[in-house]
Amino acid sequence: MQAKTGEGNGVSRGALRAFDIGASALLAVLAVWLRLPYRAAILYEHDSFLFARAMERYDLASGQPHPPGYIFYVYLAKMVDAVAHDPNGSLLWVNIGFGAAACVLVYWLGCLLGGRLAGLAAGLLFLTSPLVWFHSEVAIVYIVEGALAAAVALLVWQVARGKAGWILPSGLLLGAAGGFRPWVTLFLLPLWVIAAARHGGRRTLEGAAGVVVGTLAWYVPNAVDMGGPGAYNRLVLGYGGPAMAEGLAARVHWASLAPAGSLIWNWVWSGLGWALLGIVYLVVRGAWRRGAGPVKERDWAMLGQWVAPALVFYLLVHAARPGYVLTFLPGLAVFAAVGLRAAADDAAAGAARLFGTPRSLGERGVAWMVYLVICAPLLTMQTGAFLYGKGPFSHPVIQAQVTVVSERIEFVKARFAPEETVVLASEWAAFARYYLEGYQVFDATFDTVAAAPEGEAGGALEAANVVLFDFKLNAYNESAEQFAVERLPVSGLPIAYAHLGPGERLVVRPERFWIEQAEARAALP
Repeated sequence: MQAKTGEGNGVSRGALRAFDIGASALLAVLAVWLRLPYRAAILYEHDSFLFARAMERYDLASGQPHPPGYIFYVYLAKMVDAVAHDPNGSLLWVNIGFGAAACVLVYWLGCLLGGRLAGLAAGLLFLTSPLVWFHSEVAIVYIVEGALAAAVALLVWQVARGKAGWILPSGLLLGAAGGFRPWVTLFLLPLWVIAAARHGGRRTLEGAAGVVVGTLAWYVPNAVDMGGPGAYNRLVLGYGGPAMAEGLAARVHWASLAPAGSLIWNWVWSGLGWALLGIVYLVVRGAWRRGAGPVKERDWAMLGQWVAPALVFYLLVHAARPGYVLTFLPGLAVFAAVGLRAAADDAAAGAARLFGTPRSLGERGVAWMVYLVICAPLLTMQTGAFLYGKGPFSHPVIQAQVTVVSERIEFVKARFAPEETVVLASEWAAFARYYLEGYQVFDATFDTVAAAPEGEAGGALEAANVVLFDFKLNAYNESAEQFAVERLPVSGLPIAYAHLGPGERLVVRPERFWIEQAEARAALP
């Protein structure tokens, strides 16, 4: 894949190739080195536990993981776990590897569209993005989605530039990407079809066969796991269909679209921040100069074909997780870097006309310096936002959750025997079930509208000890005076527990729970 050679006037191809190899290696090494110290020490959220359980036993019918599957992601992590023997660590190694690949792919796409300097800036912007960094450090799948989307887009851009030989490989990759996250296949399919169609029907059909083969590679084992295509299809439609229909019905008016749009914008802003001004500059520059500029109309159209399917889906149907925008964030990072490069070139040209250009630098050297002055603060701000910020995509947020949950887990394990203890949990039920193996852990999700505990805790439970893993459950506790409350030493947050005496038992009802005395039971009719 040949990048633009605008910076390479008078430079040999060997030197340019060495630069590409060096830049790619630098980005990959930085992406691994910067991630290692900040990995979440435990599984991070509900889906993380589903992936970890699926590594033990892949079973879609039991929700391990939830439909439509993610079979390649799970089994790749399982292969890593054969060496690491740590489900969370194995998932993180997969994420870090894909995250490093994504930075390199963004570099190559930036080189293709704006030259090597723009490519390097795009790779660094993506590397230091708080949203990207965060999703590389926790055991959820979205950074893998971003890497695969960047890989497919890079191949499709080659196809659009006349390289028909990439149609079949890009089709295979597009189909196989669904084994990691099916939305990659769905959202990038229009971009691929439009690019491939320029090469005629026969070539397009060959590539479409590749999409089908790649898709079957993950569809067939998932269908086999469910006992056949019919059962698998019903599972997928039954899982996603109602939620999608409900989301579509809820957003038929602008008043309902606005919150989804605000969410998506906030996530994109968290991903690239002020670097997005590069895209604004490209738009304004193109309008002022009637389309003349570093980005061709065809490339703008392709960016639109990349972003629009996912954006429409998120706006109209389902926008639940910040990681969703990683489907198209690589493209935005590239265009932002190209726009910032164009701004630097224009600033250098304007300065040359007004003040002249130092012979020792030349206009291109001044442009490089201006570009550095623009990009360095952006990269610094992004790095600081992840390492020290208070935003939702920062290491302090990850560490705070790890500390809170780990401290509670260690408290329970140190104080209470598994066979004698009932643990009630709400928001952190998945953590308690996974990490407190051997304990009786029950969901007790009380709601002010339709208060009801989930699972088996809807009756009376015999135990020697009761622990409220989520302290907020104490608000529904009618025997609060029998519970001791301690503040944990690191987080400073409270945890409540009770020792049950002879004849006492825990009773859980839809709106409350309490410790029932033997005398009270004897008095019942």
